[in-house]
Amino acid sequence: WMPRAKERPIDIHQLKIREEVESLTQLQWISPSMQVATAENLREALAEALRGGERFVLHLSAHCMLRPGLRLLLEDSCSMAHAISETELAEMGDWNQENLLLVILACGSEAFVQSLRQRSGLRCAICCKEEVFDRAAGLFCRAFYHALSCGHSVSRSHEIAQG
Repeated sequence: WMPRAKERPIDIHQLKIREEVESLTQLQWISPSMQVATAENLREALAEALRGGERFVLHLSAHCMLRPGLRLLLEDSCSMAHAISETELAEMGDWNQENLLLVILACGSEAFVQSLRQRSGLRCAICCKEEVFDRAAGLFCRAFYHALSCGHSVSRSHEIAQG
């Protein structure tokens, strides 16, 4: 699958991530860095996680294309759609980090997480099995990060957020 020359993520369906952003900025134990989901920013975030040594949450809100072939829709430097394969995602950096928690809120992102586990040793991730509405993702995000900030484990925080 290749995006049309003029196709932008906004033409596909603009994600409504305001609630996710608000959830992240209200937590006192983190200092979120919000960036456009480009391949380069993703590489830099993985490198930063490796340098940091403490818990690093990489929260990615995006679209997934499941057919034909698995693709994650990021953006390029001109805000055009940039579809990357599971292989390209695996090759972006060191996913096998003890301190890394990948939260990927994208429809069908479970397939990407499974691939990263097999190819790159990803240890801990939160993802979506099927389609998810933006509003539901925002509510999940708020409950998940709140539970995590209260000292719950990742798995317990996930249970709480699923409510």
